[in-house]
Amino acid sequence: MALNAVHSIKAFKGAKADRVNWDNHWQDIADYVLPTREFQTKKTTGSQRRGRIYNTTAPESAVQLAAALEGMLFNTGIRWFELTTEDETVNNLHEVKEWLYDSTNRMLAYFDNTSSKFSLSAHEVALDLVAFGTGVTLVQESKGFLKFQARDLSGIYLKASDDGDIVDVFREFTMPAWECIEVFGAKMSANKLSRRGMTQRKKTKKLKFYTMYTFDWTGTTQNMTRQTRLGVPTTVK
Repeated sequence: MALNAVHSIKAFKGAKADRVNWDNHWQDIADYVLPTREFQTKKTTGSQRRGRIYNTTAPESAVQLAAALEGMLFNTGIRWFELTTEDETVNNLHEVKEWLYDSTNRMLAYFDNTSSKFSLSAHEVALDLVAFGTGVTLVQESKGFLKFQARDLSGIYLKASDDGDIVDVFREFTMPAWECIEVFGAKMSANKLSRRGMTQRKKTKKLKFYTMYTFDWTGTTQNMTRQTRLGVPTTVK
Protein backbone atom coordinates (compact mmCIF):
# COMPACT_ATOMS: atom_id res chain seq x y z
CA MET A 1 0.00 0.00 0.00
CA ALA A 2 1.35 3.41 -0.95
CA LEU A 3 2.17 5.69 1.96
CA ASN A 4 2.28 9.46 2.10
CA ALA A 5 3.76 11.90 4.59
CA VAL A 6 0.45 13.07 6.07
CA HIS A 7 -0.89 9.59 6.82
CA SER A 8 2.49 8.34 8.04
CA ILE A 9 2.99 11.22 10.49
CA LYS A 10 -0.57 10.80 11.73
CA ALA A 11 0.07 7.09 12.35
CA PHE A 12 3.34 7.97 14.06
CA LYS A 13 1.66 10.44 16.41
CA GLY A 14 -0.91 7.77 17.29
CA ALA A 15 1.80 5.25 18.13
CA LYS A 16 3.65 7.89 20.16
CA ALA A 17 0.50 8.77 22.12
CA ASP A 18 -0.12 5.08 22.89
CA ARG A 19 3.27 4.87 24.60
CA VAL A 20 3.07 7.97 26.82
CA ASN A 21 2.43 6.03 30.02
CA TRP A 22 5.21 3.58 29.25
CA ASP A 23 7.65 6.46 28.85
CA ASN A 24 6.98 7.36 32.50
CA HIS A 25 7.76 3.82 33.64
CA TRP A 26 10.80 3.47 31.40
CA GLN A 27 12.25 6.76 32.63
CA ASP A 28 11.98 5.51 36.21
CA ILE A 29 13.77 2.30 35.23
CA ALA A 30 16.44 4.24 33.37
CA ASP A 31 17.09 6.53 36.35
CA TYR A 32 17.90 3.59 38.64
CA VAL A 33 19.06 0.81 36.29
CA LEU A 34 20.36 2.22 33.01
CA PRO A 35 21.00 5.96 33.38
CA THR A 36 22.46 6.30 29.89
CA ARG A 37 18.94 5.98 28.46
CA GLU A 38 16.55 8.93 28.23
CA PHE A 39 12.81 8.98 27.62
CA GLN A 40 11.44 12.10 29.25
CA THR A 41 14.46 13.66 30.94
CA LYS A 42 16.96 15.08 28.46
CA LYS A 43 20.39 15.90 29.83
CA THR A 44 23.34 17.60 28.22
CA THR A 45 26.18 15.47 26.90
CA GLY A 46 28.66 14.51 29.60
CA SER A 47 26.43 15.49 32.53
CA GLN A 48 26.12 13.35 35.66
CA ARG A 49 23.37 10.75 35.24
CA ARG A 50 23.76 8.55 38.31
CA GLY A 51 22.47 10.99 40.92
CA ARG A 52 19.47 8.86 41.87
CA ILE A 53 21.40 5.62 42.19
CA TYR A 54 22.19 5.02 45.88
CA ASN A 55 22.93 1.29 45.45
CA THR A 56 24.62 -0.33 42.45
CA THR A 57 22.81 -3.67 42.72
CA ALA A 58 20.31 -2.91 39.93
CA PRO A 59 22.71 -1.51 37.29
CA GLU A 60 25.35 -4.16 37.98
CA SER A 61 22.76 -6.95 37.80
CA ALA A 62 21.43 -5.57 34.51
CA VAL A 63 24.92 -5.60 32.99
CA GLN A 64 25.55 -9.15 34.20
CA LEU A 65 22.24 -10.44 32.84
CA ALA A 66 22.80 -8.66 29.52
CA ALA A 67 26.26 -10.24 29.26
CA ALA A 68 24.75 -13.66 30.01
CA LEU A 69 22.09 -13.22 27.31
CA GLU A 70 24.69 -12.10 24.83
CA GLY A 71 26.90 -15.08 25.65
CA MET A 72 24.09 -17.62 25.37
CA LEU A 73 22.06 -16.20 22.46
CA PHE A 74 24.50 -14.55 20.05
CA ASN A 75 28.03 -15.31 21.14
CA THR A 76 30.22 -14.61 18.11
CA GLY A 77 32.95 -16.80 19.60
CA ILE A 78 30.94 -19.97 18.97
CA ARG A 79 28.73 -21.40 16.24
CA TRP A 80 25.58 -19.83 17.65
CA PHE A 81 23.21 -20.57 14.75
CA GLU A 82 22.87 -22.94 11.83
CA LEU A 83 21.04 -22.44 8.54
CA THR A 84 18.50 -25.09 7.54
CA THR A 85 15.43 -25.41 5.34
CA GLU A 86 11.91 -26.30 6.45
CA ASP A 87 12.05 -29.56 4.53
CA GLU A 88 14.06 -32.30 6.25
CA THR A 89 14.31 -34.23 3.00
CA VAL A 90 16.04 -31.27 1.39
CA ASN A 91 18.27 -30.80 4.44
CA ASN A 92 19.61 -34.34 4.02
CA LEU A 93 20.81 -33.74 0.45
CA HIS A 94 24.60 -33.59 0.35
CA GLU A 95 24.78 -30.54 -1.93
CA VAL A 96 22.28 -28.66 0.25
CA LYS A 97 24.19 -29.55 3.42
CA GLU A 98 27.41 -28.21 1.96
CA TRP A 99 25.80 -24.99 0.75
CA LEU A 100 24.07 -24.34 4.09
CA TYR A 101 27.24 -25.11 6.04
CA ASP A 102 29.32 -22.77 3.90
CA SER A 103 26.69 -20.01 4.04
CA THR A 104 26.51 -20.31 7.83
CA ASN A 105 30.29 -19.96 8.06
CA ARG A 106 30.21 -16.84 5.91
CA MET A 107 27.50 -15.27 8.03
CA LEU A 108 29.25 -16.13 11.30
CA ALA A 109 32.47 -14.59 10.00
CA TYR A 110 30.55 -11.47 9.00
CA PHE A 111 28.97 -11.09 12.43
CA ASP A 112 32.37 -11.62 14.05
CA ASN A 113 33.98 -8.95 11.87
CA THR A 114 34.55 -5.80 13.93
CA SER A 115 33.61 -3.65 10.92
CA SER A 116 30.01 -4.89 11.16
CA LYS A 117 29.79 -3.63 14.78
CA PHE A 118 27.48 -6.54 15.54
CA SER A 119 28.95 -7.38 18.95
CA LEU A 120 28.75 -3.78 20.14
CA SER A 121 25.18 -3.47 18.93
CA ALA A 122 24.18 -6.82 20.44
CA HIS A 123 25.39 -5.79 23.89
CA GLU A 124 23.46 -2.51 23.83
CA VAL A 125 20.31 -4.30 22.65
CA ALA A 126 20.74 -6.90 25.40
CA LEU A 127 20.87 -4.09 27.99
CA ASP A 128 17.64 -2.65 26.60
CA LEU A 129 15.99 -6.08 26.65
CA VAL A 130 16.94 -6.57 30.30
CA ALA A 131 15.82 -3.13 31.43
CA PHE A 132 12.85 -2.37 29.18
CA GLY A 133 11.87 -5.66 27.52
CA THR A 134 12.45 -4.22 24.04
CA GLY A 135 15.52 -3.67 21.91
CA VAL A 136 16.03 -2.29 18.41
CA THR A 137 18.89 -2.79 15.97
CA LEU A 138 19.21 -0.80 12.77
CA VAL A 139 20.98 -2.61 9.92
CA GLN A 140 22.01 -0.43 7.01
CA GLU A 141 24.62 -0.39 4.28
CA SER A 142 27.57 1.95 4.64
CA LYS A 143 30.33 2.04 2.02
CA GLY A 144 29.36 -1.38 0.71
CA PHE A 145 29.27 -2.96 4.17
CA LEU A 146 26.27 -3.84 6.32
CA LYS A 147 26.58 -2.32 9.78
CA PHE A 148 24.57 -3.01 12.92
CA GLN A 149 23.63 -0.15 15.22
CA ALA A 150 21.57 -0.22 18.42
CA ARG A 151 19.04 2.60 18.39
CA ASP A 152 17.73 4.65 21.29
CA LEU A 153 14.31 3.37 22.34
CA SER A 154 13.11 6.87 23.17
CA GLY A 155 12.73 7.58 19.45
CA ILE A 156 11.30 4.19 18.45
CA TYR A 157 7.56 3.50 18.42
CA LEU A 158 5.96 0.15 17.56
CA LYS A 159 2.53 -0.95 16.41
CA ALA A 160 1.42 -4.56 16.64
CA SER A 161 -1.34 -6.55 14.96
CA ASP A 162 -4.03 -8.51 16.81
CA ASP A 163 -1.78 -11.55 16.48
CA GLY A 164 1.01 -9.78 18.33
CA ASP A 165 3.23 -9.32 15.27
CA ILE A 166 5.05 -6.00 14.83
CA VAL A 167 3.60 -4.40 11.69
CA ASP A 168 4.84 -0.81 11.89
CA VAL A 169 8.03 0.67 13.32
CA PHE A 170 8.36 4.45 13.59
CA ARG A 171 11.63 6.20 14.27
CA GLU A 172 12.00 9.86 15.21
CA PHE A 173 15.49 11.32 15.01
CA THR A 174 17.45 14.43 14.09
CA MET A 175 20.36 14.95 11.73
CA PRO A 176 22.67 17.96 11.36
CA ALA A 177 21.91 20.02 8.25
CA TRP A 178 25.29 19.29 6.68
CA GLU A 179 24.79 15.52 7.18
CA CYS A 180 21.34 15.69 5.55
CA ILE A 181 22.96 17.18 2.46
CA GLU A 182 25.63 14.48 2.40
CA VAL A 183 23.06 11.69 2.75
CA PHE A 184 20.24 13.04 0.57
CA GLY A 185 22.10 15.46 -1.70
CA ALA A 186 19.96 17.47 -4.08
CA LYS A 187 16.77 16.03 -2.60
CA MET A 188 17.17 18.41 0.33
CA SER A 189 17.05 21.53 -1.85
CA ALA A 190 13.34 21.93 -1.12
CA ASN A 191 14.24 22.56 2.51
CA LYS A 192 16.39 25.55 1.51
CA LEU A 193 19.63 23.94 2.63
CA SER A 194 22.70 25.17 0.81
CA ARG A 195 25.78 23.21 -0.11
CA ARG A 196 27.63 25.49 2.24
CA GLY A 197 26.14 23.54 5.10
CA MET A 198 28.32 20.54 4.25
CA THR A 199 31.45 22.32 5.37
CA GLN A 200 29.95 24.09 8.37
CA ARG A 201 29.90 21.04 10.61
CA LYS A 202 29.92 23.11 13.80
CA LYS A 203 26.48 24.51 13.04
CA THR A 204 23.79 23.32 15.48
CA LYS A 205 20.93 23.49 13.00
CA LYS A 206 19.23 20.13 12.70
CA LEU A 207 16.38 18.54 10.78
CA LYS A 208 13.89 16.25 12.48
CA PHE A 209 12.93 13.11 10.57
CA TYR A 210 10.14 10.58 10.89
CA THR A 211 10.96 7.21 9.38
CA MET A 212 8.36 4.49 8.98
CA TYR A 213 8.95 0.79 8.32
CA THR A 214 6.01 -1.43 7.42
CA PHE A 215 6.35 -5.20 7.73
CA ASP A 216 4.46 -8.08 6.17
CA TRP A 217 4.58 -11.37 8.06
CA THR A 218 3.96 -14.28 5.69
CA GLY A 219 4.07 -18.03 6.01
CA THR A 220 4.22 -20.22 9.08
CA THR A 221 7.75 -19.11 9.97
CA GLN A 222 6.92 -15.38 9.92
CA ASN A 223 9.34 -14.29 7.24
CA MET A 224 9.79 -10.54 7.45
CA THR A 225 9.75 -8.38 4.33
CA ARG A 226 10.34 -4.65 4.53
CA GLN A 227 7.76 -3.03 2.29
CA THR A 228 8.23 0.69 2.71
CA ARG A 229 10.71 3.11 4.21
CA LEU A 230 9.52 6.68 4.27
CA GLY A 231 11.76 9.49 5.55
CA VAL A 232 10.00 12.80 6.12
CA PRO A 233 11.92 15.97 7.04
CA THR A 234 9.60 18.13 9.10
CA THR A 235 11.18 20.95 11.06
CA VAL A 236 14.41 22.86 11.24
CA LYS A 237 15.80 23.67 14.67
